[in-house]
Amino acid sequence: MPATSFSATDFAALQAENAALRGQVSGFSNEVKSLSALVEKLTFQLAMLRRMQFGQKSEASARMGDLFGTPIELDLPGAPPKTPPRKISREPKAAPRVTLPPNLPVETVVIDLPAADKRSDDGTPLRQIGEETSDRLAVTPGRFYIKRTVRPKYADPAFPENGVRCAPLPARVIDGDLLDESVLADIAIRKFDDHLPLHRISEIYYRDGGVDLAKQTLSDAVLACASWLAPLHAAVLAALKADRVLHVDETVLPPQAPGKTIKARAWAYVGTAVKLIGYDFTLTKAGHHVRERLADWGSSERPVYLQADAANNYDGLYRQSPHIREVACSATAPALLYLLHPCSRGRMPGASSLILPNTATPPPPAARSNASMPCSRSNAKPARPTSITRPEDDGAPNTPNPNSTS
Repeated sequence: MPATSFSATDFAALQAENAALRGQVSGFSNEVKSLSALVEKLTFQLAMLRRMQFGQKSEASARMGDLFGTPIELDLPGAPPKTPPRKISREPKAAPRVTLPPNLPVETVVIDLPAADKRSDDGTPLRQIGEETSDRLAVTPGRFYIKRTVRPKYADPAFPENGVRCAPLPARVIDGDLLDESVLADIAIRKFDDHLPLHRISEIYYRDGGVDLAKQTLSDAVLACASWLAPLHAAVLAALKADRVLHVDETVLPPQAPGKTIKARAWAYVGTAVKLIGYDFTLTKAGHHVRERLADWGSSERPVYLQADAANNYDGLYRQSPHIREVACSATAPALLYLLHPCSRGRMPGASSLILPNTATPPPPAARSNASMPCSRSNAKPARPTSITRPEDDGAPNTPNPNSTS
């Protein structure tokens, strides 16, 4: 095969063409990377919007266990369904049969034939061969009665100066009150277990028994019950403090105040080894309430662990009692990860570092170019302040706890 000779001009042309082709390949590679990042960003945004629109709105979810095991997976577009769709039956379902409890008392009502119908045509009496029985569930409204206590009095006719003898009255919840302990227990059960307000309890009593009790009378009865149950409440809290791991949270409880409704707080202290729940009520959510309640919990020789959210009303407790170790709540971690995702601040998914939403120093403009950072927005809103002071707290800024893991 004859040898092909190249001149210096041809060799230079080939080198120039090779360099041009390499430049085109490099440009295409950069474009592919940019488009891949854009696809990943749009896929994430679509999954996030689908979760916001159709996902779980409450922190209490059936998938809470995933927070301590495998991470929660997003339902990405195009992913195959994990379970086949269930077929919807159009056939009406039969109503479930009511089963009557066997321990209920039975009131028998006999419906017999008239005497004339219990004879045959020739006047011979008919003989009973059986009976038809049908059971139905019935109810009698609350039955009130007067509990009369009689105490006989005794005196000595020969020595009247010795006075009269009579058995003492047993202790009562409210001295001199007309309400028996059974009524007080019924009021407490209706209010705190059936969640009925006092004015509805008053209406029920008047409807079922003709007993007219004012709402103020019922309120005094509830306060008296709470006073008598104070030792039991203290015993529950003491038993909880014997546990080394407690869960605590507070929620808004809006009681009526003169002329307005205030935002009081109901606290729940939940044990782990000790299967008890202690409740507390405060007018505010200030941190000194939980500090006073847990002041004698644990010691430096016996460290304890408190699971709570990252609210700043717990920060003073951790500073006051270093032996109380914070176990930050992870229920809001998925939502926090959505907020801290790099796409929200102009960084591509998979970057080695995150830029927090409330960072004080934004990235330089060159780092947020549309070519390399497809997540950036030109109309981004200003950064939120890093501290917010709320009057119902201790006055400390609402800054995230540096030890928090949520």
